[in-house]
Amino acid sequence: YFREDHFKGGRSMRLADLTDLIRQLARLDQMTDDWYDEIDTCLVQLGYIATRRHSLVHRTSNFFDGKITVSNILTSKTINNHEFEVYEIELLKNMRTDCGRILLRFRYIENPKNFTAEQTKLILDLRQLPWLYKHEPPKTPNLKPRDKSSKSPRQPRASRASRRSEAMKRAEKSEK
Repeated sequence: YFREDHFKGGRSMRLADLTDLIRQLARLDQMTDDWYDEIDTCLVQLGYIATRRHSLVHRTSNFFDGKITVSNILTSKTINNHEFEVYEIELLKNMRTDCGRILLRFRYIENPKNFTAEQTKLILDLRQLPWLYKHEPPKTPNLKPRDKSSKSPRQPRASRASRRSEAMKRAEKSEK
């Protein structure tokens, strides 16, 4: 499916794009629902881990008392909208372990014949275990839910020609 030259020259794909591509390929290959669900489960977990990794790498972080604190306080629009996350060693270990499990499960899906009966049993048993990393959305202090009832329904977007016509009418009125 992939040629080596897809990944040469510093080009890369976003995880979301790659995830969509993998799902499409699984459907085209007419995989069984069981295999497709296995792939989807792994991709969803990988997405959760990638989101946390992104925060850790691209936000302000500090190490204190054996924990890493991460925040977007320097880039949030208001001080009350910032997100704050705490990374403990156990959390990072759980994320790493889940990544290893995902790799093992993908390798098994790729070619189950490469595994011994004992390895196959281990992988099938692993599938029954819950993920170690549990996704939690970042904490955002002081956010109040928006009142959706007061918002007027959005008008359908007008065509380019009708917007131009309206602009011309407004210009004519302002000239008079």
